Amino acid sequence: LCEGYKSASDMADARVEDWKRMAKSHEEQAGKMSRELQALEQKLAKANHEVEQTRKHSHESEHRAAQRDALMQTQEEALKSAQSRVTDLQQQQRVLEAQLDDARKHLEESKTQAAETAKKYENSEKMIVWLNKQLTSIQLGGSSANGSGAVSGSGNVSGAGTGRG
Repeated sequence: LCEGYKSASDMADARVEDWKRMAKSHEEQAGKMSRELQALEQKLAKANHEVEQTRKHSHESEHRAAQRDALMQTQEEALKSAQSRVTDLQQQQRVLEAQLDDARKHLEESKTQAAETAKKYENSEKMIVWLNKQLTSIQLGGSSANGSGAVSGSGNVSGAGTGRG
């Protein structure tokens, strides 16, 4: 009986450690994505600035205008690609933050479950000690004279509520 509770407690502790590792991993991923997002936003701002500069100078000549139009198109495509990547990263960040929140909730649940398991284990230990005392008392004949703590035919122990925590 005690080994079962110890095993359950050990399993709960292992789950807590797993959730801690997952939470740390999600935090690291979120930080990495946040840094990548900032870098892409800087590139986006730079690309926007370059697009504006290219537009101002495109009127100089047809030849230069054609070259700059091609450059502008390439930059706009890069800008769209960067904007799309920023949107994707923001979505991924929201998902990771949600996963991190879930991991934190699971961690708290596991901690609560571990505490409950420990309390059940402690209560079981107290009950076993109490039952052993009752059994010893019955075997020694100390309780049979007054009927207190006697074992009934159904296996119930009278007074089993005493001594429990």
